[in-house]
Amino acid sequence: MPVTADQRNTPCQAVVDAYSGELAAGHTWPCLQRLREALCRDVLDAYRHLAATGPADQTARLVQRASVSAG
Repeated sequence: MPVTADQRNTPCQAVVDAYSGELAAGHTWPCLQRLREALCRDVLDAYRHLAATGPADQTARLVQRASVSAG
């Protein structure tokens, strides 16, 4: 059974709420770049989903938060 847009809202909100910035900030281990990029894509995907499916009055706020997260 496919997941509906409404069913994705809760986990997407959890992702954006939990994201606190760059993974292992301040460290330069070789393995981190790929992981940081993947995490950033996942967080931005969560923001996109919430902006596309949420109330119109929240879309601008979500887009602003996403641009700061992508920093």
